[in-house]
Amino acid sequence: MVVHLTLKNSLSWIVGACVVGLALITLLVDPQHLGWLRWQVLVVALGVIAIGALLIQSAIQSKEDHEAKAREKARDERLETIDVRLTQLASTKHVETIVESVQTVDAPQLTASPETPRKPQEGDGIDGIVYRIAISPRTFAWEIIGDIYRMKGIPDDAKIDCDVLVEMYLVNTSKTETAYVRDFELSAEIKGERFTLKLQDNLKANDFNGQEFEYGLKETRFDDAEPLKRLFTALPLALQPKQPIEGWARFLAENINPDSITEKTWKLSAVDSLGDQHPINKAAIDRENKGEVGVRRFSG
Repeated sequence: MVVHLTLKNSLSWIVGACVVGLALITLLVDPQHLGWLRWQVLVVALGVIAIGALLIQSAIQSKEDHEAKAREKARDERLETIDVRLTQLASTKHVETIVESVQTVDAPQLTASPETPRKPQEGDGIDGIVYRIAISPRTFAWEIIGDIYRMKGIPDDAKIDCDVLVEMYLVNTSKTETAYVRDFELSAEIKGERFTLKLQDNLKANDFNGQEFEYGLKETRFDDAEPLKRLFTALPLALQPKQPIEGWARFLAENINPDSITEKTWKLSAVDSLGDQHPINKAAIDRENKGEVGVRRFSG
């Protein structure tokens, strides 16, 4: 493109010079001398050069117009492909089988939390293990949205609300005291900035096409998804001495790019009835997580 612009500018200068030369010959040369052979040769040469430059300019312009049309056609084809994919996503049958929208992170590496741990008091006994974290944008068209922003050259500007599902094991390690959990706090980092997620009281996925969906587990792509086991049905949660529980909890992250979450920056804490945080920073490295997180029709 730069070469074409430089050449077109040079040709314009040549045409202009030829036109000026012809005008000056007409004005400055004695009309009686214009019949001389040298002036005739010069006039013809300037005319031939000017016409040749114009023809070359026309050829270059025609090539540029053809390339521009080719780019527009390719763009239209990409947009048409996007429209087709959006149409596919709009069908209920496609929604029932989608699993790719959920990105599962097995055995996450958690950072210690909080940065200034509270000294354990008498009767403290909340501990746990994180089995896995699954990130699910709250739209079935996230892949399409990401593609559109990548085509525009601004992939980081693609943002959406996301569900983050955490499968964990929780236990009251105290031998004598009941432990009360009133909340869970989950956070992570994007480009060095930490954001906090909001704990949700259910495992529902985003509604679509007038129907309700929830998260589930699929053994294979072709199996029906089974409901996830909830970690709790209501808070506060009372754990008797030595009592363990395990299951899933859902958190909501608003207006983020899930592809930009920095690895190994997750922090999870259980908050007791006094507001004290109990960091859960152990990961089940050796545990085999069966099933893949997907969506299913909400069963109520």
